[in-house]
Amino acid sequence: MYNNTKKEEAAFTLKTLLRNVIGLISPYTPHITEEIYNELFSDEGAKSIHLTEYPSFEFYDSDAFEKGEILKDITVAIRRYKSDLKMPLNSPIKGAIVYTEKNIEEISEDISKSMNISNLELKNGKPDIDEKIIEVIPRYDIIGPKFGKDVQKVKTLLRDNISSIEEKGQITIDGFGLTRDYVERVEREFFKSGKKVDVIKDKNFIVEIL
Repeated sequence: MYNNTKKEEAAFTLKTLLRNVIGLISPYTPHITEEIYNELFSDEGAKSIHLTEYPSFEFYDSDAFEKGEILKDITVAIRRYKSDLKMPLNSPIKGAIVYTEKNIEEISEDISKSMNISNLELKNGKPDIDEKIIEVIPRYDIIGPKFGKDVQKVKTLLRDNISSIEEKGQITIDGFGLTRDYVERVEREFFKSGKKVDVIKDKNFIVEIL
C-alpha cells in the first residue's frame, strides 16, 4: 500500500511519538520507560531516560492541520457520493479531478488510495462546468416554527437565491434573513460541453468524477 518513503515517514512518526510518550510518563513508570529507552533510544547518548530533558509542548503545524482538514473533507464528500449512488465504499473510481486553490499535492496519494481512485489529477481554479439547480430541500423543522405562515415564501426565496446564500453564508431578501442552515440539501446537475457529469461541490474544492 505504501512505498518505501511512506514507510520511512510512518516509522519516524511512530518512533517520535513513542519517544515523547515514554518521556512524559517516565516519572510515573520509571522502570518500563527506562527499559524501552535503553532498547530503542540509547543512541541519543544519555545513559538514562531520567537524565534527558522532559518533553516540551510544541504548537501544532497550521499548514499540516489545514491539509488534514481538506483531506478529511474531500474523503467525506467522496464517501457520501458513493453512498448516495449505493456504491460500496471501497469500489474503484476510474478517475477524478480535484479543483482547488489549496496546495494539496502532499495529500493527493492519501486521497487516491483511501478512496480507491485509479487516476487523480489536481488543478487550480474552477472547472468549465455548467450547474443547474434541480431542487432546494428546506429544513421545515427550522423554517416552520420560525416563519409560520410565510414558509412557502421563504421556501421560494431559498430556491431562487441558494447560490448567493452558499457564497455569502447569510443574506436578507424582502425582510427575511436566510442562511444555509435553513436548507437540508440542494439537488444539482452538472454539464460539461453539453454532457452531464458527476461533480462534488464544496466551498474549498470541486471534484469532477471521470
